Amino acid sequence: MQSQKGSIVPFRPEDIVDLNPNQWPKQYSAEFYDFYGTMGDETNLTSIDLPYKHYLSWDTSKSVTRLKCHKKVASSLSRILEQVLDTYGIEGIKRLKLDNWGGCFNVRSIRGGRKPSMHSWGIAMDY
Repeated sequence: MQSQKGSIVPFRPEDIVDLNPNQWPKQYSAEFYDFYGTMGDETNLTSIDLPYKHYLSWDTSKSVTRLKCHKKVASSLSRILEQVLDTYGIEGIKRLKLDNWGGCFNVRSIRGGRKPSMHSWGIAMDY
């Protein structure tokens, strides 16, 4: 929250609104596994066209125009990326490095942990 003078005002955790219009299940819950299926199952994946080029964060000389993600998040992800383009334009995207992309679908553990990463289902994106 911001005060009228633009300074940051502390908030209470109970004041945080948990927005979940798509009713995505909480990660690692029984509902999560039922909803998304088996991690790494490529039959649950689809490809989407990106509304602007994404450049690989580890090699920015290479770009992608499509990515693989879970079928259940594809339309939401497409809408979000279209809104990013509409909101910031390509120059704003470049300035904010919103085209510097680290990946989506990749079967692996969370960094520094043993649980599977949300990337293992194709439901996480790294920027």
